[in-house]
Amino acid sequence: MKHSPEELSELARQFYPPLGIYPYQPEYKETAEIRRLTERRQQAVANYLSWRSFLDRLSQRLPECGVANKVMYLAEVPEGACYAADLWLPTIAKEVGGHAITFHVSFLAPCYVLHSGGFHWRDEVDSVGCRLSTPWEERFDLTPEEQPYAEKLVQEIVATFPEYELMPPDIGYRIVPDLQHENRVPGAATIYDCLINDHWIPRKQHG
Repeated sequence: MKHSPEELSELARQFYPPLGIYPYQPEYKETAEIRRLTERRQQAVANYLSWRSFLDRLSQRLPECGVANKVMYLAEVPEGACYAADLWLPTIAKEVGGHAITFHVSFLAPCYVLHSGGFHWRDEVDSVGCRLSTPWEERFDLTPEEQPYAEKLVQEIVATFPEYELMPPDIGYRIVPDLQHENRVPGAATIYDCLINDHWIPRKQHG
């Protein structure tokens, strides 16, 4: 990608303060970095209708798919670091399971992320009668079945956010050790955590 890990790490440092100031301390929210982050989040709220318009265009382009907004709270609450949604694919019957491409579009950096996943329903119910499913399986490597949908999705993202590019895992999982993320222990935040999302990105696979 055009932006190096070092450049993205430096960008992350603009929105999260250095180590030594912790999120539970009043001083944390008064740092220049968190004030800058708050301003970007407020701008994301102000631009929320543009995001919804983008999702409407995506739905029109892929009418066979379902588009589920994951950041409805951004209509009112300044939070997070990205817009996000699920593109539900027609590759599995609803009575069998679910299959989706999740995409994140940062409002802190000119980057987006794609990953896919799915589940299958089990022939079992829980104690209150709700049907059980297999664990949600996530991956960054898209399958040939997913690629045609991903290509159209990326075309819409690039048309709406022309300066944006895909952030791959080998960059996104890089740790930025000298800053304090609001939801991570000191020195453990990754570029993904800082500039994309700190809880929706698939866990890093080891081994």
